[in-house]
Amino acid sequence: MAGKEHNVGFDTDLYSRQLYTFGVHAMQKLTSANVFLSGLGGLGVEVAKDLTLAGVKTLTLHDPFNAHLLDLSTQFFLTEENVNKGDNRAQISAQKIAELNPYVRVETYSKDDHLFVNDNDKFFNEFFTYLQSSNFQAVVLTGFLFTLPQIFKISHHCHKSDIKFVYGFSAGVFGGIFADFGDQHIITDKNGELPLEFYIENIAPSGEVSTLDAVKHNLEDGDVVTFTEVRGIDSINQPSVSFKVKTINASKFSLDNFSEAQHPGKYLGGGLVKQIKTNSTLPFSDFESSLSNAKFEFSDFAKFDRPQLLHAALLAAFEYIAQSRANKFQNKNVCFYDSLPEAWNAEDAEAFVKQCESVNTKYKLNVEVTKEARDLWRSVASVIKGGVVGVAGFLGGVLTQEVIKGITGKYTPLCQWLYFDITELLPNALGTVSGSNNVTLSKTRGAGQEIVVGTEVAQILSGLKIFMIGSGAIGCEMLKNFALMGLGEGKNNGKVVVTDMDLIEKSNLNRQFLFRSGDIQKPKSVTAAAAVQHMNSAITVEAQQNKVGTETEKIYTDAFWKAQDVIVGALDNVQARLYVDSRCVSFKKPLLESGTEATKGHVQVILPFATETYGSTKDPETGGYASCTIKTFPNRIEHTIQWARDQFESLYNVQVSEVDKMLEAGPQWIENFEGSVQGADRLRNSKRLVKIISRRPKTLEDCVKFGRLKFEANYHNKIVQLLHLFPRDKVHTTGPEKGKKYWSKEKRPPTPIVYDEKNPSHVNFVRFSALLFGRIWDMDLLSLYGNQFFDDEFVNKEVRKVKIETFVPADNKFIETDTNVSDEEMKKKKAEMEAKFRSNEEEEKKQIEQNLVVLKQFIDQNYSDFKTKKFVRIEEFEKDDDKNGHVDWILHASNIRAQNYEIKPADKLETKRIAGRIIPAIATTTAAVSGLASIELIKTAKILKSKLFNSDFTPDATLELFKNCFLNLGVPTFQFATPVKVKKNELAPGVVVSLWDVWDVKEGDLTVAQFLNVIDKKFKVSNVDAITQGTQMVYMKWMPGHDKRLGQKMRRYLSVEKEAKHVDLLITSEIKDVATGKDVMKGVPVRYWIVRSRGAAGGKRKRVGEVEVKKVEEEEEKEEEEEEEEEEESSLDW
Repeated sequence: MAGKEHNVGFDTDLYSRQLYTFGVHAMQKLTSANVFLSGLGGLGVEVAKDLTLAGVKTLTLHDPFNAHLLDLSTQFFLTEENVNKGDNRAQISAQKIAELNPYVRVETYSKDDHLFVNDNDKFFNEFFTYLQSSNFQAVVLTGFLFTLPQIFKISHHCHKSDIKFVYGFSAGVFGGIFADFGDQHIITDKNGELPLEFYIENIAPSGEVSTLDAVKHNLEDGDVVTFTEVRGIDSINQPSVSFKVKTINASKFSLDNFSEAQHPGKYLGGGLVKQIKTNSTLPFSDFESSLSNAKFEFSDFAKFDRPQLLHAALLAAFEYIAQSRANKFQNKNVCFYDSLPEAWNAEDAEAFVKQCESVNTKYKLNVEVTKEARDLWRSVASVIKGGVVGVAGFLGGVLTQEVIKGITGKYTPLCQWLYFDITELLPNALGTVSGSNNVTLSKTRGAGQEIVVGTEVAQILSGLKIFMIGSGAIGCEMLKNFALMGLGEGKNNGKVVVTDMDLIEKSNLNRQFLFRSGDIQKPKSVTAAAAVQHMNSAITVEAQQNKVGTETEKIYTDAFWKAQDVIVGALDNVQARLYVDSRCVSFKKPLLESGTEATKGHVQVILPFATETYGSTKDPETGGYASCTIKTFPNRIEHTIQWARDQFESLYNVQVSEVDKMLEAGPQWIENFEGSVQGADRLRNSKRLVKIISRRPKTLEDCVKFGRLKFEANYHNKIVQLLHLFPRDKVHTTGPEKGKKYWSKEKRPPTPIVYDEKNPSHVNFVRFSALLFGRIWDMDLLSLYGNQFFDDEFVNKEVRKVKIETFVPADNKFIETDTNVSDEEMKKKKAEMEAKFRSNEEEEKKQIEQNLVVLKQFIDQNYSDFKTKKFVRIEEFEKDDDKNGHVDWILHASNIRAQNYEIKPADKLETKRIAGRIIPAIATTTAAVSGLASIELIKTAKILKSKLFNSDFTPDATLELFKNCFLNLGVPTFQFATPVKVKKNELAPGVVVSLWDVWDVKEGDLTVAQFLNVIDKKFKVSNVDAITQGTQMVYMKWMPGHDKRLGQKMRRYLSVEKEAKHVDLLITSEIKDVATGKDVMKGVPVRYWIVRSRGAAGGKRKRVGEVEVKKVEEEEEKEEEEEEEEEEESSLDW
């Protein structure tokens, strides 16, 4: 089956998540590309990692310098041993990078490196000759290895030779990127989004188009669209006819080149619009030409003036280094860092400022030289020797994505300069260089980071206790960043705990760079922890394999959460994020929440008492489709794939699970069934089970018969039945649609399909149906029949033996046609319809008895064999195992249904993406997002040193330090914003609370009335309307019968886990919103501490706080009776 994958020229299993981001064409270009990368410092190694994971053909690395202590804060493939031995940065990095991807050939260029210091001109001439004679599609330079004139020459060569050129630097808290893709760079897809598709309800004679039900079209001016299925204007449906659009509003647009003369006729209905991706051309300037007329992309609009200032600082750095080399490089033992300004040195900082003023004039930058400008330049000089891994990671992800854009033509490139800074990390005020005790330069592996953030913050980082949930793509990057940041170093009692339930799969290797092919099926957390300990042996990492949720609260106890300093979320689903978010609120812990999807990513900083939480503005759940649409009215390939996925679950999982449970229970099952299943379900369930076991196959013929009959039922009989109830010429007889055709708008009339043994999809449906049906009953058809099972004639020979009965449609079948009806409502309607045609009770009882006799006989005959060897196998859908037939079955099941409804079929890759609900993912976005999250972690450490996270915390000034971010590397856009302040509500005069406030009630074993009294006296809130525990009601003031609860003990209405010390409740009250002044219903969390009175010796009274607790066994029976009466009076699904 693996051999039947598309012949695309690359490993689709390894690159599957990236493939769904870039597409086949872009991937083919990328995997054929040769890239040269110079500079293997922190930024360079990030780019090398990301390019290798992306899968370029060859990557040639160059760096004449040896490992240095200052590298170790950002260069994760270098160690103290490499520094001590004087190993070359490129040579060491190449060995490690080559392990990341077996399909990438990693080479090094090191000819005449020794001349770099002694005879730099000769070195460059040799290097440039090599570059001219090589076949590189992209050249990347990082850092300050080359002089400006040398970069000009390289850039000129690349520009005229159609070689994509990208430059980048990362220095302290500053960095930047430049991109030049030549005079005529062709963009094949500006945003990477799937082409838009939507239905319309009108085309006016003027060419104005209205969408169906006024849905948003999301088109932009200049987009190109085509039409199909339009009735009345036939010419518009031709594949060769396309239109440029001009938007009118969210649901209307006009067609620029539409006329009645060209497209005669009158719109009568229907119409599907499809967006066509068209090529566009973007011109670039080379490096030298762009200097005095730079075009900037803005990374942070709050720092609108920074790009120009940093542009001057970059050019000044080149000039400063060139002068420094001329003075210092006579000594061949001088390292690269010796040519940079000394860290926090006032004299060097002032010299650097003068250099900035000089280049401003020399290159006609027109920068206004103000005090603020000079302060920024002094800070650049002060930290240019240092490095922060978060900055290198972010810029590395962005830069690599630009290289990929240049190679593939996919997405919109930078135009042309991007600068980035995080001066918020600096230990001193901007421009302050001397006279501060915040920086003590050390000779440890963290020296580079200490230059930037200061010694005190570096020490706080090393002592942090971090709990990270998830060690997938973001988790791997974060662990690497932790190691280089010095987090969890045992000398300061720091520790990182990471947990992840998952095992490593092949598709993970494309972006989870701590894993290798030999790690497949090993635990992610354990493998990742071991990998980062090789990067920094001082880091203390405890790897766990637990899920974090309600079911593991005995592992992740209150004490565990309280002991943590910062929580890092590296999760991939909304529900898990919400749970972690709620625990952080309960225990007042900072949370760094991040995520990615394709080229998009986000980072959210959540601070106790200061910001909103993830739950305040959570990500939307992935939208589904109405059951009615899936089952009856599909109009998109996504609908048919979802239908096929549902069918798969029913046939090969749910139904066989029922048999499995029945055999597990054995003879006891009959008794359980009779005691638990009631009413019409008894007949329905027993009948279904009898049908399932009666089809148990014994031969190949039985398996093929199952597949052939399923084909007939799904693609012929059910369609005939549908058209019998809703003929093609049916019209609405009532309502607003009266007189209009039933089969219109999004409802496509289906066509029954007759099995065609010459149609590969038909044969494959039967083949894979037989394969899976045999497997769930412990028949391995592949082992039995080998390759002949994939011979069409072999299958069709068995198909011809199957007798197909003539199908006669019925009049009493229920088919839901309202797309707004929920699944539960649909089941109810179906039950009501079936009730009209049910047999009498005696007949039903007789049928049930007969069914149970058959089922009992089946259990008696098979129970012993089943206990010895389970012959029932449940198929759990697995998208990444191409040998199991799962995606193959869904592919053909979906495409044949698409044929029923005249929907364009999907290929296997697209089917796999949709059926597997695969979230497209790439290493570049992961690196960028993780870098930003790591930066925010350092800011959090700065606040933690002040112990400010408490109810008296005043966030206004502090929040300005932090940045939430949403980014899209494809477009590209970077939206940085200060985290949203938490909303506060006035519960009573002088009582203002936010979602971070949790009230403790420790007054003992209270009645509901006593509890309310405590809330009133202690927290000044007297107007409590409700008390709830999760979805469970404790007390509702307005509920009938709940006034009786006031005298009852709170514990009567609580769900309390064994040994739990407290339960979390929510009190709801009508309060005044401080922001709007309106009265709203708001909830406040209350932690109610449990008092366990049972077991006191002799039942004697026990004093707890101010409340007397005694045995109440004598009252229990009476209370139980009152409770039953009360529940009859009122019930509410809260």
